[in-house]
Amino acid sequence: MPYMAAGSRKTTVESKALSIAIKRAMAIRGLKTPGLAKASSIPYGTLRKILELNTVADYEQLRKIAIALGVPLSAIVADSEKLVKDPGIVEDYLDSIQQEPKSSATVDSSVSDSSASSASSDSDASSDSSNNLDDDYVSHVADMIAADPSQFALMAHTDPNKALESTTPRD
Repeated sequence: MPYMAAGSRKTTVESKALSIAIKRAMAIRGLKTPGLAKASSIPYGTLRKILELNTVADYEQLRKIAIALGVPLSAIVADSEKLVKDPGIVEDYLDSIQQEPKSSATVDSSVSDSSASSASSDSDASSDSSNNLDDDYVSHVADMIAADPSQFALMAHTDPNKALESTTPRD
C-alpha cells in the first residue's frame, strides 16, 4: 500500500493565491526569484519551491519575503485573500487539480474490490477534513498575526533579550 510522504500536502486555492500575491509584489518591484532569495536570505531552492507550490512557507519565511519586498506581510495576505475570490484564479486552481495524476494504488488480490473502494473513500474523507482543519488553523493564526503583530515578537525572533538568552549557561 503506497503512503504519502510525511511532508506532502495538497495545493489549495489559498496557497496558490498567496504564491501569486508574492509574485505580483516581486513584479511590481522588478525582482526575480534569485534577487528575492538574496534579499530575503531564503535559499533560492526553497524560495522556488514556495513559489511553485511544492512546499509550505512558514511564518518566518513569509516575514523575510515581506521585508525583502518592502511590503507589510498583512498587505500580501490581503492581496491573496482578494485573489481567492477571483473566478479566474479559482478556475485555474480547479484546472490544475484535474491535471494532477491520480495515485495508482495497488490492492492485494485477497481484498475484494468493494472493501478496497470503501477503504479508499474513508481515507480520502479523513485527509480532506484534516486539510480543512489545517487551512482553518493557518488562516486563524494569520488573522491573529495581522491583527496584532507585537504579540508574536518571539516567533519573529525580535525578542530584545534574545542575545542575552543565547549566552546563558544551560547547566
